[in-house]
Amino acid sequence: MRTILACGIFLTLSGTSLFAAPVTINLFPDASAAPGSAFNWQFTLTNDTGFYLAPSGVDSTFPASDGVAGQDPPVQLTDNLDAFYDEYPDGLPDGSTSIELPFASYLIDPGATPGAQVGNSSGPCCILTLSYDLFGGTEFSEYDSSSSVDSGFTAVVVSGSEGFSGAPEPASLVTCLLGLAAFAAVISKRRWAARPDRSRKTAC
Repeated sequence: MRTILACGIFLTLSGTSLFAAPVTINLFPDASAAPGSAFNWQFTLTNDTGFYLAPSGVDSTFPASDGVAGQDPPVQLTDNLDAFYDEYPDGLPDGSTSIELPFASYLIDPGATPGAQVGNSSGPCCILTLSYDLFGGTEFSEYDSSSSVDSGFTAVVVSGSEGFSGAPEPASLVTCLLGLAAFAAVISKRRWAARPDRSRKTAC
């Protein structure tokens, strides 16, 4: 009994839980996206609720007035989770983890600054929240309850347009190469003209 009590105190103090979360979401974001295009997240879900899990919506802490968002709200479900329900028409079965599928997108404003980032690990932004319903039977029968699960911290990164500093523009590079070729041709002609004519023989 003392051993069990001691283990319980240790787990409490260390913040360790013997029980895993019934629903977990893992996000796989794009590295970046260009102004005017969509930044996308893929996701996987793990369901240990004892029920069929049916995703229903997404919310986020991404602000609409962040200077980068091209829509309000800035985060939208991807195709209303069509790909998810094509794969799991009755919802995700209990005790399973989904394959990686499209989840949500963030439309970047065409005027967004290249290289900008929305989301800071030290601030409240940004987290995606998935809402879901639980059902006891197939075909969304025997409704049980609704809940939600938060993702870990995530960010949106706008692709930069900068190249290598000091690199010549393509047109300038072509002009430079053509100039070098012409210079080499002139030098070659001069060297050839300066050579003695070995084909002529002098009389003794």
